[in-house]
Amino acid sequence: LHMAKTAGTTLNGELAMHYERICGHKGYSYDAFQSNERAKKANGSIFYQGDIISSNFKDHNRGRVPQSVMSEIGYHDCDWVSLEYP
Repeated sequence: LHMAKTAGTTLNGELAMHYERICGHKGYSYDAFQSNERAKKANGSIFYQGDIISSNFKDHNRGRVPQSVMSEIGYHDCDWVSLEYP
């Protein structure tokens, strides 16, 4: 299903926070709570949150996952997958 310009990004983040088995470029349900906790402690930094993704990928973090990391994690345990391409 393709949802062009219909809040798919927001939907991905909200689903990840409230349900299991959500995977996408705006977060994974297995890590959503911790990602939000890190964001609160990031002192206003949108991208650098002290996690391994923001340390290794410019303009990314656990709440904005790069495609290469998503491919490495895989989609085998996902009921919802959200991808965004430029």
